[in-house]
Amino acid sequence: MPSLQVTRTTTKSPESLWEVIADFPNIADWNSGVKTSTATSSDDRGVGATRHCTLSPAGALDERVLEWEEGRRVKIVIDKAAKAPIKTATADFSIATHGDATTLAVDYEFTPKGGVAGKAAAPALKKVFTKAFTSFLDEWEAAA
Repeated sequence: MPSLQVTRTTTKSPESLWEVIADFPNIADWNSGVKTSTATSSDDRGVGATRHCTLSPAGALDERVLEWEEGRRVKIVIDKAAKAPIKTATADFSIATHGDATTLAVDYEFTPKGGVAGKAAAPALKKVFTKAFTSFLDEWEAAA
């Protein structure tokens, strides 16, 4: 499964960064790549919480929380991707402190659609996703 990691160091507080990422159903409030987001489970925080995201400019994702470490980390799985080049993916969003600095990280693993053609496209997709997650970190930091 292809993977990538994008990191950023900031002076924003880990608490303010956690508040943003832990508001699981409302990612569309700050992420420009998401037009709308809605909770699809009764729990909107913690393991098992689910959401549906309509993407900009097109596509949709159904996502579920796999792991939740309060104040530190959320790992999600994309269970369904419509009009997207992936079958499935996991995204691990983490916050770590180092003195006065805070490091944000996204670790992303994905399975491309399309069999052999999808495997061939994986390096190009990795570049696209790296750029997208770099913007994601910009917006996450700005929202905190």
